[in-house]
Amino acid sequence: MWFSELFPGQEPKYVTPQDDLYGLLKAHKKTKPLLIVPLHSDSLKGYLLGFLVVESKFQYVEKATIEHLSVIGSVMKTSLINQRLVEHLADTADTERRARKKLESELAVAKSIQMSMVPGNGSYVKELRNWRVESWLQPARAVGGDLYEIIPLSRGRFLAAVGDVSDKGVPAALFMAKTISLLNFLAHNKDGDLRSITAALNQELCRGNEACMFVTLVMVLVDKETGTAEMINAGHTMPMQRFSNRPPRLTRSFAGETRRVCLSH
Repeated sequence: MWFSELFPGQEPKYVTPQDDLYGLLKAHKKTKPLLIVPLHSDSLKGYLLGFLVVESKFQYVEKATIEHLSVIGSVMKTSLINQRLVEHLADTADTERRARKKLESELAVAKSIQMSMVPGNGSYVKELRNWRVESWLQPARAVGGDLYEIIPLSRGRFLAAVGDVSDKGVPAALFMAKTISLLNFLAHNKDGDLRSITAALNQELCRGNEACMFVTLVMVLVDKETGTAEMINAGHTMPMQRFSNRPPRLTRSFAGETRRVCLSH
């Protein structure tokens, strides 16, 4: 601020031995006046970038020389501006690189946490009596809203669920985590009753849902002892059933009633 106050304008200025600045700028023991050529930026505020310090061979610098020095100062000013611009861009790029690396690291942790919430961390194969359960999940982004769950229940039964949360990214991943937690609790609390589970899950997901997010879900209750299965579809794409002796088909129900429910507002 001190130098800016001393050189508020663009015009060169002499500094004499009586000025406080003189002792900081002189490079010899002589006491000749020093010519200061300020180098201001071209912006509206005209920040002081630096200055040239010139000592005359005699007492004062010739006018023609001052004009040449002004041209030289203009070239130096441009060089200083370019240098500072390059340094600023380099700092900005480095800051963005560090921020991106931090974000990627945080997303990697988030993905790891999310995948740990589904059986087999996204790749699951298990034999359950005459049933073979296989599942595979790979989010399109680092984290997402796709989900599946296998929940063992009493009396030789298990509940299999596949779903998809609206939107993508972190919000969907958080809603997916909430859905899985609620589904596990309700599956045991409602003893596998698909209609009761669906109704209670719908009610809980709607509670405080200001973002109006929703999840589609299809659930299958399998009895390993009898080999029967009951399905309920809550707004999800119909699953496909494959046969050994005929073409696969979209399945509306296995046994019992199929209900279509929207798990959202």
